[in-house]
Amino acid sequence: MVADEWLSEVVLAFAYKSLGWEGLILVTAAAFAATLGLLARSLQRVFDPVYVLIAVVAAAGLSFPHLTATTACLGAAAFWCYGPTAWSEHAKPTALRRPGSPW
Repeated sequence: MVADEWLSEVVLAFAYKSLGWEGLILVTAAAFAATLGLLARSLQRVFDPVYVLIAVVAAAGLSFPHLTATTACLGAAAFWCYGPTAWSEHAKPTALRRPGSPW
């Protein structure tokens, strides 16, 4: 049986073989930064920049205890990329809409 995270394991194994522990740290940090960047980008379509900053800082703070060099950290970017973009225009709170903007 093949694990769901097989590609992440290959990436981490290549990083470890190439650069050792520093490679794992670099790949994990890049995945975490990409996750927060994708979250901010997708939230900007819905919320004002102040609320985006609050949400991204909160997500980073809540993620720090779980941030380890595991294969699950590479899948978090896909979750944060597709999760918030699934919100529809009608689901947005009217108080958080940008004034004069259709989105």
